Order: sequence, then structure tokens, then C-alpha cells
Amino acid sequence: GELLRGSIDYADFCDGYARVIDYKTGQIHKDVSEVFIGHKFQPYIYLAALKESLGLKPSAALYFPIHADFSEDGDAPYKMQGYVLKNENVVKRMDKSLETEEKSNVIKVKFKKDGDFSSRESSVLSSSEFDDVILYSEKLAEKATNEIRRGLVAPNPYSGACDYCEYKGICGYDPSFDGERKVKGKVSVETITEAVKDE
Repeated sequence: GELLRGSIDYADFCDGYARVIDYKTGQIHKDVSEVFIGHKFQPYIYLAALKESLGLKPSAALYFPIHADFSEDGDAPYKMQGYVLKNENVVKRMDKSLETEEKSNVIKVKFKKDGDFSSRESSVLSSSEFDDVILYSEKLAEKATNEIRRGLVAPNPYSGACDYCEYKGICGYDPSFDGERKVKGKVSVETITEAVKDE
């Protein structure tokens, strides 16, 4: 019954697909473990909204790093992090250099010689996996809303969050004494899929 409001930093629409990009100056999540713990799932909430309101299929949930650093020649400091749809045609629309190159400098995708995605060097999700991560993110948002309604607003920071928080002087939370949220064990897309099924 609550309405969540937000502003998408950037979104692309093409042939019924949506790609959401969130600009970040700080650390960027590398895998679904941070989505699992409820730390960074914002792009998936936006994809859920676009899917529900416009009927668009998710093609990517990405973070774009904003750096003010110098880089070495050959570096790709602005490579986006996150997940893209495991669909060759869709991925090649995101980076046209993949028509001739096997590895992208824009997104984390590499093709093997046989044309399949390299599992080690590609951050890809199938359509059903994308749906599961989106649904999991919606459940997290719903749970957080219900907790706030019940008055549960005590600090519960993710590991390392207090290091850069500009409000730590007001909050008074001491991670060394009170502890921090951390991911325990290996979290994979299958972990999220199982959690959605259990729900």
C-alpha cells in the first residue's frame, strides 16, 4: 500500500527491452551478493517499475563509475558493472564493437570462440534469473517498508559503509562495537532463485 518514489539516472529502451544505468562515485557492486544482503538493488527496482508500467523486458542493470582519476593507457576505467541479459543480439546492441571483437570495454561481456558467453568473464543473467533478482529486490523493498512502518529504524550498516558516511557523527554507531552486516559464504544467482522460491 506504500508508494516508492525514485529517479532513474539513465535508461535506454530498444525493441521492447529496458536497460537501467545508475551513476556511482563510490564503490560499485561486483556481484549479486550485495543485492542478496539488501545493499545495492536499486536498478532492479527501476527495472521492475519499467516492466510493470511500460511492459518492457529487462536487458541490463548497470552501475557506471564516475572517477576523477588518471588512468593508464589501455585501461577501461568507465566499464559498467552489473548484469546484462544473456542474449547475444541484445548484448551486441549495447556495444557494437562486439560485432567484430570478442571482449567489450563497455560492459563485462566476453564471447568464447564458439560464440557462447565466457562464464568467467561475463556478468550475464538469463531472462528467468533477471526476473528472480527483480522479484527478490521487490520483496526486499517491501520488507524494508514494513519494518519502517513498525518503527524499526535502528542503524544496521553494511560492512564498510560507516567509513565514508557523512552522518556518522550524528548517528553514533560504532561498527567495532556494534558490528556490521556482512555476506556470509558464497552467494550466487541460484541463492536468490532459491530464496524467491522459498518466499
